[in-house]
Amino acid sequence: MPRSSRHEQLEKAAAATQEKIAALKQQQSTIQKQQRFEQQRLLHQRHVLVGQMADGVGLLAWDDVTLQAMLHTLARLLTVPDPVRTLEGVLADTCGSPGTSLDGCAHRGDGVPAAPSV
Repeated sequence: MPRSSRHEQLEKAAAATQEKIAALKQQQSTIQKQQRFEQQRLLHQRHVLVGQMADGVGLLAWDDVTLQAMLHTLARLLTVPDPVRTLEGVLADTCGSPGTSLDGCAHRGDGVPAAPSV
């Protein structure tokens, strides 16, 4: 039984659609490759900037082990709402005047804590 012209038209349309799909997949692949390249470029740019900032404030004077430990410790601040203020507060507490204490944490003048009241 001979093929109808309608059937041939549908086969041609299907083949053309498959070619368009292949071309779109290739285009999508190219775009995704460009996006990955751009993300890598931005990440590299960020790495350079952070390195320059660390160098600018003298942090590169530390050896690699110390710098790694410091950065690992600083990473704990990622979960804090205001990391700069928190770090400044910690440093102020540890670098403040000797003999200062936090409210509610002071001992009596002779250095012995008061006995708990019953």
